[in-house]
Amino acid sequence: MFTKYEKRKYAQAMRRIEIGIWGQKKSLFRTINLTTREGDDNSSNRFIRDFRKLVKWLRQKSLYHAIEYCCALGYTPENQLIHMHGLLRIKGGYLPVSRRELGDKWNEIHGAFAVKMNSVKSYGVLLEYVASHIMKDYSSAGMIKSHFLVSRGWRNHGYEKIVEEVKEWYLNGNGGGWLDSKGWRIINKVIKGYCEHKDMLIKADFGHVIIRQGRIVEAEIYGYEREA
Repeated sequence: MFTKYEKRKYAQAMRRIEIGIWGQKKSLFRTINLTTREGDDNSSNRFIRDFRKLVKWLRQKSLYHAIEYCCALGYTPENQLIHMHGLLRIKGGYLPVSRRELGDKWNEIHGAFAVKMNSVKSYGVLLEYVASHIMKDYSSAGMIKSHFLVSRGWRNHGYEKIVEEVKEWYLNGNGGGWLDSKGWRIINKVIKGYCEHKDMLIKADFGHVIIRQGRIVEAEIYGYEREA
């Protein structure tokens, strides 16, 4: 069982992944799985260092097109060797590297051949991979691990101001305090809609918010109305 703190970390990690997926074409993504060979240095620090070397090489091979990533480290149950499941998001969607080339390079950097990289056929497959591999590694053995990696450019940006405005509306209408689970669901809906360039009508028991073209045009708390 997770503690409240661990549940919050899990939700935060999931939100960080989703923010890099929302509004993006599925053709931009690749799933990736890297391993460690038995007998090698099995430390997470070395794995993370070598993975970043691999990403640097991939960016050079793709003529420095933006390649962003999110991933989690896990441990193979039989031998406790580190492995990694993750997503790559490639600007333009084209990566001029075969799986064999990727395996050869990972072996050169980390001393392990076993590599998997696949395109994504649908958003359903993408989200299933996130849940069954990345988040499973992140929360393995019934506890939250600290080795969750997200590149600087993974997240979409620009939604921060509107999120703060929606938080203010929700908390004022709900009597202040902290965001509850319903409030966070609304925030996630707002971020998703912003990333997907959707107009939105957000309703609550106490009022509503109308968002068009990424900005609030009306925020009402019944009995009190604020025009944006």
